[in-house]
Amino acid sequence: MDSARIYLENAQKIANQLGSLRGQAMALTNLALILVGTGNITAARDLFQRAFNLTIQIGDRPKEASLLINQGYIAGLLGDFSAARSYTERALRVVRELGDSNGEAFVSINLSSYAGRLDDPQGAKINAQHGLSLARKIGDPSLEAWALTYLGNADLELAELHEAEESYLRALEIRRRLNQPSLACEPLAGLARAALLGGNLPEAEAYAAEILGFLDSGGTLEGADEPLRVYLSCIQALQACGSPRTREILGIAHTLLLQQAAGIADPAIHSSFLQDIPYHREILRLWDS
Repeated sequence: MDSARIYLENAQKIANQLGSLRGQAMALTNLALILVGTGNITAARDLFQRAFNLTIQIGDRPKEASLLINQGYIAGLLGDFSAARSYTERALRVVRELGDSNGEAFVSINLSSYAGRLDDPQGAKINAQHGLSLARKIGDPSLEAWALTYLGNADLELAELHEAEESYLRALEIRRRLNQPSLACEPLAGLARAALLGGNLPEAEAYAAEILGFLDSGGTLEGADEPLRVYLSCIQALQACGSPRTREILGIAHTLLLQQAAGIADPAIHSSFLQDIPYHREILRLWDS
């Protein structure tokens, strides 16, 4: 019996021991979050769905929104960005009905992320701008930095290079002010991509070196939304500059990618995870080239 099956059976036993539907939903949600952290993504997806079904029976609207966000997140991790956007749009309707501005800012930023991965940079930009406006209104600098990072991503896809750099730099300033070096790596990676697009190889190499210096000193990308995209940005900058570290960093990224994929038992989802997420696909292509 595989580990994911054992997790699911144990989760159901624990949930069944709890008297209330609310308690069962909470137990299933907590176990799903643990599974995400251990790489059992498809098992986590099934637990989130069970928790969601119970939450609908209870009529707990805030919990419904939270679980829709989590289901969107899992779908995105697995490379199904259409499903991720669908779940998250449903969550947006709920948080708006609840008047939850913080939730609406967070959901809008997620929608920007999924739109960008679905080759809809204009939609990504609109959602990031909306999330940014709300984050500033409620005074949440971390959400503001997330919105700015995804706004930079959208502008880069739209070939609006100066605007992208401005957003990344503002996001980076916030991350540094909040002492969040792991999360600062994402706007740094965006700046490396922008420098490459603009033909400024020394600048691209410098941004990559800053990220790698942090990682070499024991730092991690824990909490980053797209850690493998950060690695790929460094690899591309190193490769363009002819750095001898290119293959070394590519090897680290390739190993991390395969470790994550190992938690996906379903062959179709496993393939989607590797091939439908652009930076995963590119890491594999570079490794095999």
